[in-house]
Amino acid sequence: VMEQFNDHGDDEDADGINHDNSDDLSDEYESSDGDHLDVQMRRQIEGNDPDLVKLEIGFPHGNGWERDGKGIGKNTQIKELIISDLDELYGNVTMKQDLEKFSSGVAHNRSIQKLSFCQCNLFDGEIFRILVPFFKENRNFECLQMEGCDVSPECLHLITTALAKFDSLKEIIIFREFESEIDEIRAGELVRVLTGHSDLRKISMVNVPIGRNGCATLATFLQNPKSKLAVLKLHYNNIEDEGAAVLATGLSGNSTLNDLEISKNEDIAEAGWRAIFSTLQSPNCALEKLNLASNGLKDEEMVSLANALTNNSSLRSLNLSDNPEISMAGWEALSSVLRNPICVLEELDLSLNEINGEAVNFITDALINNTSLTSLNISGNSINDEAINNLTNALVNNTKLRELDLSNNGNVTRTGWQSFSAVLQSPVSALERLDLHSNYIIDDGTMIYLANSLANNNKLKELLLHYNPNITANGWAAFSRVVCNKSSIMDTYHSNHTLQRLREDDYDGELPEDLRSLLRMNRENSRSAAARLKITKTHFREGFTVHPFIDMESKVLPHAIAWMGRGGISHELNGHVYGFLRSMPSLFDVDRKIKKREDALLFDVDSLNRKRKMED
Repeated sequence: VMEQFNDHGDDEDADGINHDNSDDLSDEYESSDGDHLDVQMRRQIEGNDPDLVKLEIGFPHGNGWERDGKGIGKNTQIKELIISDLDELYGNVTMKQDLEKFSSGVAHNRSIQKLSFCQCNLFDGEIFRILVPFFKENRNFECLQMEGCDVSPECLHLITTALAKFDSLKEIIIFREFESEIDEIRAGELVRVLTGHSDLRKISMVNVPIGRNGCATLATFLQNPKSKLAVLKLHYNNIEDEGAAVLATGLSGNSTLNDLEISKNEDIAEAGWRAIFSTLQSPNCALEKLNLASNGLKDEEMVSLANALTNNSSLRSLNLSDNPEISMAGWEALSSVLRNPICVLEELDLSLNEINGEAVNFITDALINNTSLTSLNISGNSINDEAINNLTNALVNNTKLRELDLSNNGNVTRTGWQSFSAVLQSPVSALERLDLHSNYIIDDGTMIYLANSLANNNKLKELLLHYNPNITANGWAAFSRVVCNKSSIMDTYHSNHTLQRLREDDYDGELPEDLRSLLRMNRENSRSAAARLKITKTHFREGFTVHPFIDMESKVLPHAIAWMGRGGISHELNGHVYGFLRSMPSLFDVDRKIKKREDALLFDVDSLNRKRKMED
């Protein structure tokens, strides 16, 4: 980029952008206090750097907003622009003016496909009026996202007006974090304008009260044979029974929607849910994901849902989290779905439902013969040792389940977790991810059981154990021994080279350094390469020694040599191989081997001559 600026000087590139001299640019901006962009980033923007595809600009206020807006306006490489951290600027008139100047420059851009506002106070929405030329003339623009933003009624009106100026939008995400009053009329008008975008694939609205009228408009859009809508997410939208019934009429005639979320709409009662669930029996139904979290569902709704799923062959993911009013009858109804031979459910989320031991037994019993489920979340419930024992019996021979979340179930004791370790020891278990975080009963004794159960496990990649304060260094040491058994080379070779994480994120501050290093080896290498690295670092850490190979037969040694050198892991490992070769000259004494072959040949000749004399 520096060379580009020095070559062009003040000349204007073919893209029409005037590039200032790099030295002048550096002097001007390095002297600015509180600047929000560094010099290199400005050079990339104004230099039209093809590597600058995604740009995030965060506040608080710095210098040069007007110039940066103009630079972005002329840039032809940026595909995604993110404006973040405006939520602390409420009432700041100067900041509002700077943001509008910045938007005036951005309005000239014709390359940005996705415009995002994250954690922003959008004031009165004036920036959307300013951005109308951007929306209207930029044929590449496809996605508008507002995550965690304060969208006032005035702002929503200007957003709606801007969206009415073009019809090429494919995705819109509005997540109103703050509860300023918006009436259903304005929210319904937004929905009406959105349905004019014929290529719209995704609508996600959180805390936007669309009500009955908005549902009716969406229903009409869904019934349109030209509709391409694939994702519809409605969270906390002031939808009641009547609105749900109207929306159901659109869902029943739609064949493009595959992801539906209706969550935190607790005013929908049994009649409304029965109408929604009936669409799952429609021959047109293409739904693969259904999110019903936090709706206050009860047993009656669960029975309706189970009946609707009896003959459904499309739904793969079902989220029923945070519906604690469901009781035994509701879970029994769901278990009938899981027992159904034609069940195709792959992901099931039952978290935060206050499920106790007796209720979870309906689910675990159904899992014994279920062959479709690959992911199950029953975190944040009231599961006890008895329920864990039943879950163990259901999963010990299960060959399909790959992800299981049992976190935040503090009623399970060491006895329950010891019982569950049988699942990890099962040779047919397919579990790759097991989440046990925030189970405060887990201690060092439990850790030893869990670690030992992984000695021969080559499937589990993640065992999440963070936020378990009773685990000490002794508990982590048990995992270090399993991941790298230092007793002998063969023990190290047969250690666990599959386990990659004991925490969800990359920050392993709770873990000892040696364990972090071993998990990183597993994560960044194949199992075979990880084994070689561990053998090298464990058994040859202080220099090469031939003692580990003394008992090997000579015909095995070449294979050991080849295996140690395979892959060119590092100079250190190659040095060990070299030392190994030097320590075993008898294997590679060419002169001695030639002499032995010559002696054998002479012996064969003498034997042949004696045989001929005897025959004569």
